[in-house]
Amino acid sequence: MDFIFMILRLIGALIIIFGLMIIVLKYSKKGIDSTTRRNYTKIIDKTQISKDSFIVVIRVGNEGMVLLTSTGHTQKLKDLSEEEINKAEADKQESFKEMTKAYDKFIDISKAKVRAAIGKIKSKEEKHEK
Repeated sequence: MDFIFMILRLIGALIIIFGLMIIVLKYSKKGIDSTTRRNYTKIIDKTQISKDSFIVVIRVGNEGMVLLTSTGHTQKLKDLSEEEINKAEADKQESFKEMTKAYDKFIDISKAKVRAAIGKIKSKEEKHEK
């Protein structure tokens, strides 16, 4: 019986820890977004193409550019118009929204599974008490 209570306490502690992690991530994301909106330069996207080489899309003021960066070397590949950079930002925001929806769906499914597991444990305990 002590083993069951120990497992229940462990599960409860894990639920609390994951809940706190979710809360911290949500609030830290808001703080990060508010500080990055005020910057003159902004990294829109970054893609790794080799061990230490990246293609970076950045916005500087109203203009954008594509850079190739590697250790000790940066090269401008292309200038982007304001329309292109706005489209790139919109696409990035859309993918972020889709990822957030998938994350929220995962959280909802996890909550439902935890509730079902707790319900099964409680029903088993009630059967043993009778």
